[in-house]
Amino acid sequence: MDCVVSDFDKMECGYMGITENQCIEKGCCWASSSVSGIPWCFFSAESSQSLSCPFFDEAITDPGFTSSEFEKMRQYFLKNLNIEGKGGVVAAFDKEYKEGEYFFHWARDGALTMKAYMEIHKNDYNTVHQIMDNYISWVLDHENNPSDNQSNNRVEPKFHLPDGNPFAGEWCRPQTDAPGLRTITYCQYANILFENGKNDEVNSKIWPLIKHDLEWLVSNWGQNTCDLWEEVRCDDFFFNRYTMRRGLLEAKKIAKKLGFSSEENKYKETAKSIEKTINNHWNQEYFTEGCNRPIDSSVITALVEGYSNDDYLPLIDEKVVKTINVLNKVFCREYSINSIDSSNGIPGVLHGRYPGDVYWGGNPWHLTTANVARAYYMASEYLLINLNKTEEYDLDANLYKLWYDSLKIKSQSFEDKNDKLLNLASALISAGDAVLRRIYEHIKGDDFHCNEQINRNNGAQTSVKDLTWSYGNILTALKVREDVDNLYNELISFFKNKKKLKNLRNSY
Repeated sequence: MDCVVSDFDKMECGYMGITENQCIEKGCCWASSSVSGIPWCFFSAESSQSLSCPFFDEAITDPGFTSSEFEKMRQYFLKNLNIEGKGGVVAAFDKEYKEGEYFFHWARDGALTMKAYMEIHKNDYNTVHQIMDNYISWVLDHENNPSDNQSNNRVEPKFHLPDGNPFAGEWCRPQTDAPGLRTITYCQYANILFENGKNDEVNSKIWPLIKHDLEWLVSNWGQNTCDLWEEVRCDDFFFNRYTMRRGLLEAKKIAKKLGFSSEENKYKETAKSIEKTINNHWNQEYFTEGCNRPIDSSVITALVEGYSNDDYLPLIDEKVVKTINVLNKVFCREYSINSIDSSNGIPGVLHGRYPGDVYWGGNPWHLTTANVARAYYMASEYLLINLNKTEEYDLDANLYKLWYDSLKIKSQSFEDKNDKLLNLASALISAGDAVLRRIYEHIKGDDFHCNEQINRNNGAQTSVKDLTWSYGNILTALKVREDVDNLYNELISFFKNKKKLKNLRNSY
């Protein structure tokens, strides 16, 4: 048995607390390490080569979820919104878990959840306006009042439900991502209102909230803060900076529509200043999260939540695929369940928070994994949208190959570049499907209830039950998938008919 495996290529073969003898009895290799996140019990070189992780398969044509299963999860999700009709969002109703530690409204989670709520319901005003109005009122009443914690309520982390009083205990604060995230959500709702002729409502109700949050952000975006997981501190987290940028750019558009040129220019210039710091997170191999946590899945969360529909870091970018590749490899190495699933023919890959995580045993999380699927879908969407805009659009040959290599799918030769791009778009959809399919396999036995985490060794769900953020990310990924698949099928039909017409003309 060849146990000469580099640290970066070691894949977890054991479980928490396994001894050297138990590891060897399993037929695995053993080598202690002082480096956090490197498994001591790992697969041999021969076994590692036979285990494909992440496991992508172009034969996968759907993520597994039926429409009735989607609806079941949507109902679980809705239960956690608009608590007692007052607009607050509970992180989880599970009061048995750590004496109800999750029965709070987190500012970050709430903003992301309400953004997901609108996207899941296709930004339909008639469907979303009542609950969105309640959320807006809840924020206005509670998050923008003075705080007893000697910090601004705009950067307070969490609030009691249903009354909305800020949590007064010890916690990692301030959390500076909240103003930008709320702004993204406000702007999304503002655009829904614009589309339904409710400009006055945007001006009187939504704009004051946007302006209030961004007054703080413009002056304080470089402040020391807490990471996405509320564990470490730094003055420069990728997640915060990238989502702040989007919030400012979305607000700039709203300001322009309302005729507030001073704010429009201010938000534009602040976004440019933040953008300069984002570039510093690229280390030539992957995007780092922050000074205390280089490899972290919050980077992918930032990329999908903070993308501004412009040409700055589109999900097809070389830096994005390289970052995803590194995180795929890290989490394949980290969790034995990834190896087990691959060996059992279950496609995909499960992501956690960061290598060496110990919270609740340090497991894969539904919400981080779902965002990987979403990133693949959004990369496909970028290709398809640009191909739809102009048939002259093409992809750099090296970037095209990099994506194929990352998906472990052999690239093909095409005479027609449109066929080449459509083939890659299809492969990316399939990759997203594979990732969601792996989640599917771990929740179907629980009637599609979603906990926070999946046990790293046996695949059972663990930690808090019915986490709102888990549902939001999975359902949003499925909605993105639906939109991308529709666009893909439209383009396939278009180019097929175009070829038929061309062949017909050539026959004369």
